[in-house]
Amino acid sequence: MKPTGKMAQSYHSYQELDCQALIEQAVRNVGGQMDYRGSNDMARNAAWLGTIENAQAEGKLVPGALLFIHEDDESGLPARYQGDGFGDFSHVGIYAGNNRMYHAGDPIGYADLTSPYWQKHLIGAGRVKSK
Repeated sequence: MKPTGKMAQSYHSYQELDCQALIEQAVRNVGGQMDYRGSNDMARNAAWLGTIENAQAEGKLVPGALLFIHEDDESGLPARYQGDGFGDFSHVGIYAGNNRMYHAGDPIGYADLTSPYWQKHLIGAGRVKSK
């Protein structure tokens, strides 16, 4: 599914829309500003960051929360997405509610968070400050 309208036309081409660009674009579309250097930088600058379990228990796992993911093999990732010791987050998506995440995967779209893959790799949730 290719993004349409303002998302596809304003800042990034479809080919440039990786996970960080998708988050930044969503923030800009609602009037915010964000400029981070990868998913680990987003985590370091979070207004709130915790495990999925903590987010659920505290009522913070709501649509719009960011989900941080660790992938087992980071060898093909750009340096800004490789683990750096702070949580080692290599991917980020937006919680959409009902155990679904919207992310810049292949293809860009929704993922079912109850699948074994996401259950294994989903390690954090948070709210990132808009700069």
